[in-house]
Amino acid sequence: MAFLLSRCVGLVTPDPGAAALFYQDAFDMDVVRSEVGFEMVAGPLRLFIDPGQARPLVLELVTDDALEARGILRSFGYEELVWRGPGQSCLVRDPFGLVMNIHEDRSAFIEFCLSGPDESIFRPCVGAQSPISEDVAEFYAKLLESPLCRTPDGCHVVDSGSMRLRFRQGPTTAPMVWLRPGTPLGTFAEAGCADCQNGVLIDPFGIHWCAESSVTTTTAVVCPL
Repeated sequence: MAFLLSRCVGLVTPDPGAAALFYQDAFDMDVVRSEVGFEMVAGPLRLFIDPGQARPLVLELVTDDALEARGILRSFGYEELVWRGPGQSCLVRDPFGLVMNIHEDRSAFIEFCLSGPDESIFRPCVGAQSPISEDVAEFYAKLLESPLCRTPDGCHVVDSGSMRLRFRQGPTTAPMVWLRPGTPLGTFAEAGCADCQNGVLIDPFGIHWCAESSVTTTTAVVCPL
């Protein structure tokens, strides 16, 4: 296994302090580190906020061997944006336009133990919307060497360690963070998030948020045999 999906996501914005305050107030995130930027914690999610020109949310893949991973990513058609080596920024763009940071951490591949119930609104789930969501999902199923599954609401998911990568149909390709079913999205609209369409919110700093469907079914995920 060359890659695992990380629970860390990265945001670059001209005013990290304002962003940290927004997520603290609107999403009840905790600030656990404040140096050049901020590290925010909410349930399983880690949001890193750094200063710079605004850009879309960056997701992260963890590898146990950055050198080997670099070759695999090139063979999958990734474009290298920045590659500074283990422990530093290694940003790549996939063929669909999503940007990933590649982080070397061998301890992430040690068998994990499930933690207790998480009462936050956040799910251990990130992903994206895309006009060709199934194609993107198939691409990541191959990269992560994990089965591609389809949920009752039409999304495609790929499980990776303790995290889930989820893709839904949408008019544009954009990274997304998923919330628990039943999350009151109207509350976030009142806090300044724009109501896009089909239950997607875009906050003032560009992150797309979506609540998982609460479709009642006896089968949560359908996987091909």
